[in-house]
Amino acid sequence: MRALGSRASMRYLRRSDLLLAVGMVAGAGIAGVGLVGDSPVMRRAVPDDAVAVVGGEPISRASFATAIGLVERDRGDSLTGEERRRILERLIDEELLLQRGLALGLPRSDRKLRSDLVAAVVDAATSAADDVDPAPAELRAFFEQNRGLFEGPPDLRVAQVFVAAPPRTDEEARGRAREAVERLRAGADLVAVRRELGDPPAVEIPASRQPASKLRDYIGSAAASVAQALRTAEISEPQRGPDGYRVLVMLERGEESSSTFDDSRARVLAELRRRAGERAIRDYLDKLRATTEVMLAEPLAEAAP
Repeated sequence: MRALGSRASMRYLRRSDLLLAVGMVAGAGIAGVGLVGDSPVMRRAVPDDAVAVVGGEPISRASFATAIGLVERDRGDSLTGEERRRILERLIDEELLLQRGLALGLPRSDRKLRSDLVAAVVDAATSAADDVDPAPAELRAFFEQNRGLFEGPPDLRVAQVFVAAPPRTDEEARGRAREAVERLRAGADLVAVRRELGDPPAVEIPASRQPASKLRDYIGSAAASVAQALRTAEISEPQRGPDGYRVLVMLERGEESSSTFDDSRARVLAELRRRAGERAIRDYLDKLRATTEVMLAEPLAEAAP
């Protein structure tokens, strides 16, 4: 005992001896069960549709068969009885770890687990929405009532004055871009301003009209969004990108593209199903709120961190 060096170590040893003794007794009990055959009590405790019960939770025959099927499909061969037994042991291990994780409150304390669990419940609550199959007349009526959702954005003809940074400092590049805006808004020639203040961009915008989705490939998503909001002949404020500043000039806006019902049928169905999913999760949450006590701190302002 002197070699252990502390009372804490002695307590640990006594605890370890106790656990070892409990394990030996449990092992003897299991061996006894093996000698006399399967316990009828244990057999009755397992439902007919389960292969095991772990901590009161059944492992279904269906989930066991699925696990076996996945392994057999991956191997391309049938499993032996011993291999099936090992799969069952892994399912038991998984259930034990799951129950321990729940007991430790991991779905509440671990943000990723919490998010995954919430997402899984939402998927389960909205799964029926994926099977919504409205009649053609309902689809067409929804399209007519929400035609604006399915109209395509206009094609755009956009020019730019690009000022690189680096090699310039950010302040210097921003100043040149600001000067370009002022000169263009005062009526200066675009070609001259580009020549005197700008730099060749890595990718030039084509001179023809481009769909808004394609414009993103040339100037990036943020700048393309700014361009979409410009009116014809309007000049943007300097837009900072990873390689420098862009001043955008709207040269021409096309007409809003008009979609027919036949062209938009798939999008109409997807939107209907999306809305059905939103209603399903809202109804589901309303039912949960109706059966779960929710208490709010008063006043709420004092409860905020």
